[in-house]
Amino acid sequence: MKHKMRLTITILLLTIVGALLAQECWNVELKGQTMLSGLNNIYHMEALGNYLYVLNSGEEFCIIDVSDPENLEMCGCVFLETTGTQFTISGDHAYLPAYDRGLCVVDISDPYHPEIISYCQTVESAKQVLVNGNYAYVNTWSNFRIIDISNPVSPFFLGECQLDYPTTSLVQYENYVYAMPAWGNIPVVDVSDPLLPEVRAIIDTLGYGERMEIVGDYGICFARNRLHVRDLNDPLQPDEVSCLDLSYWCYELTTCGDYAYVLTWEGLCVIDISNLEQLELVFFSSMNHVMAAFAVWETTSFVWMSIGEL
Repeated sequence: MKHKMRLTITILLLTIVGALLAQECWNVELKGQTMLSGLNNIYHMEALGNYLYVLNSGEEFCIIDVSDPENLEMCGCVFLETTGTQFTISGDHAYLPAYDRGLCVVDISDPYHPEIISYCQTVESAKQVLVNGNYAYVNTWSNFRIIDISNPVSPFFLGECQLDYPTTSLVQYENYVYAMPAWGNIPVVDVSDPLLPEVRAIIDTLGYGERMEIVGDYGICFARNRLHVRDLNDPLQPDEVSCLDLSYWCYELTTCGDYAYVLTWEGLCVIDISNLEQLELVFFSSMNHVMAAFAVWETTSFVWMSIGEL
């Protein structure tokens, strides 16, 4: 029998105490939470301004007002029928993977009344969407597509290439998109010509289940229980700069300022990345919950998490 989880969106306040001391002390305080009923899992969250954008496996895209961390307010939702695992917010629009419907564009100018304004078919089921300027990069089970979104009401297909591995996320550095794998190695797609994207290299992942965040000319990623820093000055052959063993299996990563936040099966890790050649674990909080996704506010003060209770 499949057990559904009761999911909440929780805000944790991470504060640094004793900044003038040689050793900074981190403190965690629960600030607020709101119930999202009927959900099985949360795939992806983005925090921008006063709003948190949430994509869940219940096929909903929801907007939450987090301007008052202690009194979170559900604004509006749209139903997508089916959904993928990564979306992008750009201006007044959200670009979402809608599986068999392809790319879905949602007008979010009114957070209380988000509205689907267009779709663009991707042949295979759309899983992840990354946006840069007038282009949306959409990943399916084995296909990478570029879609022109200069007019969000009427997006259209430009070019595509084949990928050999299922992916979990997309990240861009200059004219290259790294299709982070669920397993296997990382295809590096050259997107300098939107009509003819091309896989230019395959990078060894040293494991599987990777995510990557771009920090300057470096990529911070994980493989199993290790955090790796790669020098992207040669995007097709990035050298490893440093590595940190976290002892816990990693499954989600984001960065903000001088810190990387990593969700593991045991809890939340905070890593000082101010010196990328010498990573340092500065904080760990054990959490007896199932966590699916999280987002960090721009000041590194708040961490939004989805927490599921069986």
